[in-house]
Amino acid sequence: FQMPRLAFPPLRHINLDRFLGELHDLAQRWAVVRLLDAGMHYADISRRTGASTATITRIASWLKHGEGGYREMLDRLRSGDGSVPDPTGTEP
Repeated sequence: FQMPRLAFPPLRHINLDRFLGELHDLAQRWAVVRLLDAGMHYADISRRTGASTATITRIASWLKHGEGGYREMLDRLRSGDGSVPDPTGTEP
């Protein structure tokens, strides 16, 4: 058995600041998706996540008219026990 070559460079060649920035952006986008799915208003999402309303609008468009990746992940979360944990933190 031969291990496949990695599709990304070894960690010693990755710009850590850039990597952490991308990781932050990914987490922020996912938070926006979950809050949009929960029905939260764009301005409230912006205040909560720090994402601009332009970014939120773009993510909402992807959620509604994109390739389905965000919707699929939301559905996968729901399939475990039938619910997605409340992203607003207001559920008892």
